[in-house]
Amino acid sequence: MKYKKLEEGKYIENKGDILACKYYHLVFPDGIEAIGSSGIKKIDNKEWEIFWISKETENAYYGSPAEGLGLVDCMILKTDTRAFLPEEIEELEKHTYGLTGLLNEEVKYVHPVKINPIVEKWNTDKKKDLERKLKIKDEYLRLIIDIGFDYDGYNDADNLKDIIDELVKYAKQALNNDDTSIIYSGTNKKYNILNEELEG
Repeated sequence: MKYKKLEEGKYIENKGDILACKYYHLVFPDGIEAIGSSGIKKIDNKEWEIFWISKETENAYYGSPAEGLGLVDCMILKTDTRAFLPEEIEELEKHTYGLTGLLNEEVKYVHPVKINPIVEKWNTDKKKDLERKLKIKDEYLRLIIDIGFDYDGYNDADNLKDIIDELVKYAKQALNNDDTSIIYSGTNKKYNILNEELEG
């Protein structure tokens, strides 16, 4: 395994804390073992370190170690993480984080430790996104069927091209999961295929 940079469109925002036994970074592309943290138990013969997570992909979290070098966008494989034990949270929250200066070890900033365990969102968000896309396609198909039944006001052969063009337009919008185009309108209001009001 090597460090992988975040790719636009292939991650979601997700904030929280996690324990990791190993992480990857541009500085450590082949990975480095966790240094361990005070108050964190050694489990499975591994040291575990707190990471502040900001992003999530299908197989990894990205964030910064709570202590140490101040690296950003460290890649932490989900298989290299574990949840906090209740007694670990209790012990950790008795302490504070401190930030020291570059040229000396004088503590410049202190704040209490507050553990906010990460909740995996990737599968949940992806499921919701898939369900929405399927609903969009269903609504476009219903619209196309409705037009096929009543011809949407077209009543002679001369209008055949127009109705075909309209059906093709809606089919393309269905393929693109289009939920931004105006499909319905009312008094000073415009709606998408899901009957959600559009702004502007």
